[in-house]
Amino acid sequence: QDTLYSGVSLYGKDLDGMTQSEVAAYINEMYIDPIKNADVTVVLNGKEDVYPMTDFIECPDANEKAKEAYDIKREGGFISRFMNILRLKKKGQEISLVYNFIDTSLDEVMNSAETDSFSDPVDPEYIIKDNFVSLKAGSDGTQIDRNQFERDLLNALSEYEKEMANLGSGETLKSIRIE
Repeated sequence: QDTLYSGVSLYGKDLDGMTQSEVAAYINEMYIDPIKNADVTVVLNGKEDVYPMTDFIECPDANEKAKEAYDIKREGGFISRFMNILRLKKKGQEISLVYNFIDTSLDEVMNSAETDSFSDPVDPEYIIKDNFVSLKAGSDGTQIDRNQFERDLLNALSEYEKEMANLGSGETLKSIRIE
């Protein structure tokens, strides 16, 4: 048999009867391509920067996940496999997709934002000469709260990930906007 056994599912969709290549195509179409086509818009200090979602999320390999799904209950002798297949049909087994957050991209975004948009505080200056005083105002400077930005980005990505469970119903993912 070249197809997955009954009872193997992904986010509640039964993959019964699908070949490995069909499962890989399904995973790509429903769960990986939407990420590859989405953007993260970061707005800091009034400046908007758009980054591909793939700068922040590493997608699983669809072919590896399809092979994992195909290999379920294919080990052991004839009787052992037969019993495992019967249990699989009755109880089912869910495979999951794991997306990894890419920390280095966050660092690059933060460093770019600090370089482009933020400044160090400037102390006020004054000069006293004979009959006049010259004042030069200082400024507070602007800087980014790296911890808050990271929390905001991770929260947005977490919400995005929750939406992924709905992809099988034909919904599409939105891009993320962080301000």
